[in-house]
Amino acid sequence: MSQSLAGSVFLAIDQTVFAGKLRSGLREIPGVDITAISSAGVGDIRSLVREEQLPLLLGAYNDAVTSTFYVAVGCACIAFVAALFVEWKSVKAEKGGPPGGVGGPPAGRPPGVKVEGKV
Repeated sequence: MSQSLAGSVFLAIDQTVFAGKLRSGLREIPGVDITAISSAGVGDIRSLVREEQLPLLLGAYNDAVTSTFYVAVGCACIAFVAALFVEWKSVKAEKGGPPGGVGGPPAGRPPGVKVEGKV
């Protein structure tokens, strides 16, 4: 569950970073309808600006996408550092260890112990 929750939370964070960075980049382009470009898909943006404004628009999109990757890299670095502090425990069954491993009797009942008249 935590993987799904983290994914949905950081998707919302990335979307917010992308939209904010795109809007700030579009403000620098004179005569551009920011709302129309923000709501249009990437395939439609070329038709919303003049030819001489296109490099500025693509630069703003590039900066916005790059910022979302920075957020993802930052989250990965934080997860890596947090994983260094998690205790390492082996989950392998020990040989000759207590019963209850794969193929053994249940852990609560050692072999040969009677329970309610049964062996």
